[in-house]
Amino acid sequence: MKRFSALAVKEIRQHGLPFSLLLFFETLLFGLILLGTYTGESVTVLEAHQGFMIFFVPLAAIVLGRRLVVGEYYARTQLYLEGLPLSRAEMLLVKLILGLVALEGIAFASLGTSLVAAFFRETLDAWFVTILVAKTAFFTAGVWAFFFTMGLIGRLRVTLYFFFFIALYLVDEQTAFDLEEFGLFALVHPATMPFERETMPVGHLAQTAVWTGFWVALAFGLGLIREGSLTESLGRRMTQKEKALTAVLVIAMLMGLAFFEERQQREPYRFPEEAVFRSDEQPIEILYLLPSLRPAAADLGQHLDKILGDFANYLGWNELPPVRLAHRAGLDGDRFEEAELTEDEGILIRLNFTSDALDLPALTAYLSGEVLDAQTDERAQFEPYAWFRDGLATWWGAPATSSPDVLTGSCSERRLLGLWASADLNAESIQRWHLFRERHGKEAANAVALSGIEILAARHGGDAVQRLAQTFFPEDVPEDFGTTLRERLKPMPRRFEEAIGEPWQDFLRAWLDELKAQRDSGPCNPRLAELPEATAGVDVEIGDGSIRDVVFTLSFSEPPPPDLAVTLLHSRLDPFDAELDEEDLRRRESLWDDGSTQGRWRLPGLYGRGSRAFLALDVDWPGLGEVRLVAERRNFR
Repeated sequence: MKRFSALAVKEIRQHGLPFSLLLFFETLLFGLILLGTYTGESVTVLEAHQGFMIFFVPLAAIVLGRRLVVGEYYARTQLYLEGLPLSRAEMLLVKLILGLVALEGIAFASLGTSLVAAFFRETLDAWFVTILVAKTAFFTAGVWAFFFTMGLIGRLRVTLYFFFFIALYLVDEQTAFDLEEFGLFALVHPATMPFERETMPVGHLAQTAVWTGFWVALAFGLGLIREGSLTESLGRRMTQKEKALTAVLVIAMLMGLAFFEERQQREPYRFPEEAVFRSDEQPIEILYLLPSLRPAAADLGQHLDKILGDFANYLGWNELPPVRLAHRAGLDGDRFEEAELTEDEGILIRLNFTSDALDLPALTAYLSGEVLDAQTDERAQFEPYAWFRDGLATWWGAPATSSPDVLTGSCSERRLLGLWASADLNAESIQRWHLFRERHGKEAANAVALSGIEILAARHGGDAVQRLAQTFFPEDVPEDFGTTLRERLKPMPRRFEEAIGEPWQDFLRAWLDELKAQRDSGPCNPRLAELPEATAGVDVEIGDGSIRDVVFTLSFSEPPPPDLAVTLLHSRLDPFDAELDEEDLRRRESLWDDGSTQGRWRLPGLYGRGSRAFLALDVDWPGLGEVRLVAERRNFR
């Protein structure tokens, strides 16, 4: 025991000052993190501890490994220790334990400070603290075991660092294995470490223990093999030739990774399964999974083959971008999910094409819009053209007639919805179409845009719609600055007038006047008048600490129809405004209390002080469809 304590005292004297400086800077950095978390958008102060564990505990482990192991062998002072009545195993054990104690001290100082700060603002219990203690201890041990072992590898450790982390990157990106769900990576996951209060992650703790044991065993194997001669040899400083060779190897690995990723990106996406219907005419593939679903996939493929092929011909394109559909039984017939693909890989949509409620016009409209986006490299979503993109796609799903009385016929649900939302339509709404779509919902915005296409066809004929579509959405658009410059020099109103022969402002005035006339005296006027007055609002209430509760309220002038569905929508926003993707919205549905005129719903603790979120409330009104009564972007203070 005296031998251990004497060696520990020697290590503390030798490395005490550097360790004190490390502790000072780590404390300073943690204080900044804690201050940012305390005053920022974090839901819980414990997020500061999670961030500290991810970034600064590994940094401290690198520094400690460099001082306790690498520096010892570089200076060759381990030869003096080997001359003492100590075994090499004892020497390694002292360094391992001393470094672990120091690193655990840093980690638990972070945890303790975070818990003290959280105590005054949040609800803590003993079991939650126990879970945090276990995660902190095991993660720190796993990190130290890895970097301690790397220190014994000496001059090869930098090369192995690159190799190890590139290998982890490839495993995570190119295989189905998810590193975030494994061992010590899962222990400090930002979605669980500060929030998991009920379940002890026994599986992840066990995986981390195995990881730690592996690296500790490897460390002692390296330190004891051939009486430590291997570690001593690796601990010598690199010669100039070895430094040059290491640099070449690192550069080669980075170039190989870049080449591999480039080759991976160039590989076109294809369904790997055999159960795929492939169209003979158009680049359309439908994954049906079960042999019994092939007839339904073939029927859908033949329908889309014709209607999307006609769409390409209508626009003057030689071919469509690749369109791939994958069956997903759990989706409603009118719900479609887009999966992101890399550039030039086309479109991948999940849908339930065997559903009895499959809405083919809605699917056609959805795919038409996605085809426009893919073919124009998202330029169709450029806001001055976005209204026409939405209207054209909706029109292709359910083509309108070009007769002059197009808006004086029957009052369909879509037309009623469009007229209801068109009260807010003006020139600014067209220029900021994404905000209009966000305020009224996608279906309502599509209905309003469709009315513009219908009026254009009624005033100038169906050919005018085709000319404008070919003008706005040509097949080949160079992806360079020149294209952007040309769009600025010839904006949408000028291109509209050249294609149609009518000034944009005159058409917009006629469009707005026609919509107003239809609201005031058209066939939909009686149904619009039947809609009860509704008042919806969103409020934020302060919860424990920095937690904020979102409260939605809705009241009607008279009780709405029974079984009215109410949907709360919300999504966290980035600091900078960008287009909102409605597919990313989180939804919470409930039924209105029959006979009541007021409703109130709460979303507890999802957003913290300083965060931003989109909040909206929709109702599924009979005969009108999904109506958005309130929508706003809210800063939580």
